[in-house]
Amino acid sequence: MSQRALGFRFAAAIAIGLWLPPLQAQTERVNLIDGMGNSSCVQFIELNAKNEQFTKLVFGNWSQGFFSGINVERSITKRKRPYPVPASANEAANKLLERCRKDPAAGVFDVQIDLLNEFDTGAK
Repeated sequence: MSQRALGFRFAAAIAIGLWLPPLQAQTERVNLIDGMGNSSCVQFIELNAKNEQFTKLVFGNWSQGFFSGINVERSITKRKRPYPVPASANEAANKLLERCRKDPAAGVFDVQIDLLNEFDTGAK
C-alpha cells in the first residue's frame, strides 16, 4: 500500500473517531470519542444487529487502525515483522465479530489483542 493510501486511511480513521456522532444514543458508554476498543463484545454484537453496515465500517476501521499503529511501532523498534492488516474494514470487523460471538463477555480491545497474539504464535 502506498504512503498516500496509508495517509488517507489514517485521516479517515481520525475523522470517523472524532467527528461522527455516537453510534446509538441508547447504548451506554459506546461512542466514537471513547474509541471502539472500550466497547464490550455484547455492545458490538447488538450494534451490529441494529446497523450492520455502519457498525462494521466503524469497528473494522478501528481494527485496521489498531493493527497499523502496532505495525508502526514494530517498524520503528525493528523488533518483529508487521502484522497482516485485514484488507478491508468489513474483513476486520468480521474477525472481531467472530471472536466476540465465541466470548461475548470479552471486551473488543481484548479480542483485538488475542488476534495479535494469535498471529505471533502462529495459531489459527
